[in-house]
Amino acid sequence: MVEPVATVTEFVWARRYDGYEVAAEWAHQTPWHNHAFRITTGGRLFAGLTENGVLYVYPGYYFDGASGPTREPEPTLCAWLAHDVLYQAMRRRCFPPHLRTEVDRWCVWKLAYRRWPGPRWLAWLRCTYYAAGLRWFGASSADPAKADEDVHRG
Repeated sequence: MVEPVATVTEFVWARRYDGYEVAAEWAHQTPWHNHAFRITTGGRLFAGLTENGVLYVYPGYYFDGASGPTREPEPTLCAWLAHDVLYQAMRRRCFPPHLRTEVDRWCVWKLAYRRWPGPRWLAWLRCTYYAAGLRWFGASSADPAKADEDVHRG
């Protein structure tokens, strides 16, 4: 496997059914080092985290966007993609669940808030709404009892 670059790449996606499908390889540097994992299905690699903290996602990975009764602005979709991948890794016991709060904070405030279009007060309001929802209801989404696919550690 070729190690992805440690820079942000443009996020390209396609709307599919009730969610989104990654249309081009995407990579982003995260603060989590030494937690490498790979998510595969049927032998096909869809996502992973390198030892140096680069989160990468390959074309064909499907995700549902932000949870809850909301419609997310396009520039923030990469935040919900990163969140879905990291939660999926927690469900499959290959990313530490004690980092869930940090994952929530990073995805909402470092990725979504910084990319939110429009006034900053609206970005703050919506991100506060997302952060509260994740804090109150997110634990069950990271529960290993919900695992349903193959995962192989990096």
